[in-house]
Amino acid sequence: MIDSMTIDFDGIGGITPMGSTYGDVLRLWGNLFHVEHRPAEVLSSGRVIKPKTFLNFKAMRTMISFSTDEPLQSETPIGMVGAETGCRLRTPKGLHVGLSKVRARAIASWFYRINRESSRDYVLYLDPLEGDGNTEIGVFFEDNKVDFIGVYRK
Repeated sequence: MIDSMTIDFDGIGGITPMGSTYGDVLRLWGNLFHVEHRPAEVLSSGRVIKPKTFLNFKAMRTMISFSTDEPLQSETPIGMVGAETGCRLRTPKGLHVGLSKVRARAIASWFYRINRESSRDYVLYLDPLEGDGNTEIGVFFEDNKVDFIGVYRK
């Protein structure tokens, strides 16, 4: 299954932040994951980070997040699906984990619309060239390389 999966604005491998649930994750990707719960956190800026539950699929090097630290129910909606370090998945335009920051920024500027308001030196938030859509792709950098790509609800 992993060989046929891509990262796009619809999500990854049939899992989308605009409609997929925990039940869909179990049906499509199975239950070979590690669960991590993170409680709510208040940053020094005063911004509140809501509690989250993460499912880490180590074999695929992917992860899924849910905006809750409560036990997951079949109908719990996902908030984000992403590719972590070591993941071989790509976007149709060639973005992938491990790509150099310079090359990733070039691809982003050629094939996507960069959300300049929310992007920073360590992350680019991308929209499709045409239309707005309900999701965005976040490309995160560490040590001048892409180390995470996530598909998020707007």
